[in-house]
Amino acid sequence: VGSPRLKICMDPVNMSGLANHFRKTEFLDECFDLVGEDIIVCHAKDIILEGALHPWFLQAEPGQGTMDYETYLARISRLSWPRTLFLEHLAAERYPDVKAFIEGTAARLGVKIYS
Repeated sequence: VGSPRLKICMDPVNMSGLANHFRKTEFLDECFDLVGEDIIVCHAKDIILEGALHPWFLQAEPGQGTMDYETYLARISRLSWPRTLFLEHLAAERYPDVKAFIEGTAARLGVKIYS
C-alpha cells in the first residue's frame, strides 16, 4: 500500500497453513524481517495439525501446539519499542496458566514482559 499509517497485527496462527506449518521458526523470522517495525500489536494463540490423509488445523492455547514461542517472543522483544501481546480465545479460568507459560518462556529467554 505504501502508506506509513498502515500497520500490522501480527497473528502467525492466522497465517499458518501446510506450506509453513513445519517451518514455524523460519516463517516467524521471515515475517519479522519483512514487516518488523510496522507491527503494532501481536496475538498469542497456538495451532495443532490434526488428521493424516485430509489434515486440518485447530486453534489451541499458547504452548499447546507447534508455534515457536521462543522465537516469537524474542523477535517481538527486539523491536524498537514494546508491543502489546494479546492472549486470544481463552476461557477466563485459563488466563493465569497461559500467562504463566508466556512469562516463563520470556524469563528463560531473558525477555522483559511489561505489565
